[in-house]
Amino acid sequence: MHALTEEALKARLSTRRVRVPEHTVIGATDDVEALAGRLPGPTMVKALVPLTDRARRGLVVRAADPGEAATAARAMLGSTVAGHRVDRVLVEELAPDGTEYYLAAGFDYAHGVPVLLFGPGGSGVEGRAAPRRIPFAMADPGGLAALPEPLRPVARALVEEFLDLRAKLVELNPVRVGPAGAIVLDAKAALDPDVPAPAGAVEVGVPDEADRRLRELARSLPGGTEVRFGRLDGTVGLISAGGGVLAIVHDALRRHGLRPANFSDVSGGSATTELLGAVAGEVLALRPEGILIVTGITSSISVTGFAEAMVAALAPLRDRPDDERPVIVARMAGPDEADAARIMSALPHCVAVGRDTAVDSAVALLADRIVARRGDGNPA
Repeated sequence: MHALTEEALKARLSTRRVRVPEHTVIGATDDVEALAGRLPGPTMVKALVPLTDRARRGLVVRAADPGEAATAARAMLGSTVAGHRVDRVLVEELAPDGTEYYLAAGFDYAHGVPVLLFGPGGSGVEGRAAPRRIPFAMADPGGLAALPEPLRPVARALVEEFLDLRAKLVELNPVRVGPAGAIVLDAKAALDPDVPAPAGAVEVGVPDEADRRLRELARSLPGGTEVRFGRLDGTVGLISAGGGVLAIVHDALRRHGLRPANFSDVSGGSATTELLGAVAGEVLALRPEGILIVTGITSSISVTGFAEAMVAALAPLRDRPDDERPVIVARMAGPDEADAARIMSALPHCVAVGRDTAVDSAVALLADRIVARRGDGNPA
């Protein structure tokens, strides 16, 4: 999967007359001091990597002057965070104060409509209540009239970029509104893997040893089962099988303010259950704060066999301190789902539901439990 980081998307938005802060991009071989000196006043220094919540990771720093900006840029350049090497940083002017908003355009697969997401902006937006969802028509995004007037031109440009890129999600956060109008302080786009990536796109999935291990295991097993696995930048581990459920789950997570920690695709063959157990082990190694386990209604695997594989792979959770165990929601769909749910109950902090619970509702349950865990340190 590819993404556009903020400097690439801001450049595209600028052609649509959307205000962005004046900025410069610095690479590892550039004259850091000279380029940082192009902006004489206070600035923000940001690592250009496709990660969320960069401020928490120390990848967004406020600098009082060009000297501080150069020092911050040098500290970031060449570092590796969550598997991403920082090869470029963005230094941009400090924007005037104002009210911050979150704007995003995406596709709601559960309801089959494109939507605009709108809510309070700034860092930590993933931990807040889900933003307002405003459906719009591809040909006529008239729902933009529901937004505050200063945001409407920005939202229209956002929707145009979403359509032009044929993206999965385009996010602007924050958009700051002050006396001079709206200005976009951060922007990124998650692109559809089936659409050719535009210039400036970067790889989001982080190639690592987990994918190699799983592919080697698949080749050693009979039945022709295939597997792909990659780390993403979120905190919710995903284990899914059947029914093309992966895209639906990823969109549902974002709709409820959560981010996937991984993607995985296990397809075909008689070794599906065994490989899914191996995927569960790799997910556990990511130490996510929550795990979502989903079988699709059209999955050909035995749901009880799948549940037994999950319990075995996630057994090491019993050896972790209670506050280090992720909350788990397992949505089991199949003729033996009641038995599978009983098997899953052996896992610490696991709630198992059946096919009567839609995937979106299962994600909402997980989101509620994660919020409760964050709030008081105890499981929901």
